[in-house]
Amino acid sequence: MLPRRKIDEIALRYELEPELKDTYVEGTTDKTILDMSFRGVDNDRVFYPIDGIDIPASILEKHNLTSGNRQRVIALSKELNLSPSSKVKFLIDKDTNQWIRNDIHAINLIYTKYCDMECHFISEQIIKDILINCGNAKIPNWSAFFSSFIKSLKKIYAIRLSLADMDLNLSLSGVVNSLIYGKTNIDFNNKDYLLKSCLKNNCIEKKNDIQEKYDFWIKKIDGEDIKNVCRGHDFIDVMSWSIKKFKGKKNFSESLDSALYLLVNNVKDEITEYLSSA
Repeated sequence: MLPRRKIDEIALRYELEPELKDTYVEGTTDKTILDMSFRGVDNDRVFYPIDGIDIPASILEKHNLTSGNRQRVIALSKELNLSPSSKVKFLIDKDTNQWIRNDIHAINLIYTKYCDMECHFISEQIIKDILINCGNAKIPNWSAFFSSFIKSLKKIYAIRLSLADMDLNLSLSGVVNSLIYGKTNIDFNNKDYLLKSCLKNNCIEKKNDIQEKYDFWIKKIDGEDIKNVCRGHDFIDVMSWSIKKFKGKKNFSESLDSALYLLVNNVKDEITEYLSSA
């Protein structure tokens, strides 16, 4: 494993080579999707996952940031404090920021177009290709299933919005444990998920308040484009669970991240256009 690069080394590099077009991202999945999207479009744009950079805890504390890759990307942008004319970018997931304003001010820090990079792949055709054409899931009524699939993702996101709105940083239960299988559709039991998460975090006294927030947010995001009200990891987890429940290919559900890479051509124009203008 290569040693992590130091912030001072990176700062010196951009001082000596100001024309560089580097972009720092949260993880390797983001890097892979972006590398494949920009191949042959802008080969000078290089993407680096933040795990390859040494961001000490003291730097995070200096900028009042918590742990996590998103926070590390923000910390790097603040520490380097490059000129606004620099072509170096720092890309972080939008998450819930478009709904609950928590703007972070740093030079050349940009948000993903949707909640995160994986959300570019949320379309009916891509989901159908993955679940049925690739995963061989036996879904008897696609229309009913797809409608319930999107509804379940919105319910999950409404829980996440509720917690963010209340500034609660809970260790959440796995979403698939509260999914319900039907012969033609699926559902997400938000009350069961909320109860499990509150018990896990010893905060059962907050359950009713969170439920009240949930009732507000689930109505608020009704009718919104699913790409703006979904977390990419939830999208992949629910697809994986669906393949298993609808008797799809064994083990295929465990490699859905790789399956998305094969579909980059479907979304690369949208990705490159957005980031090139950001």
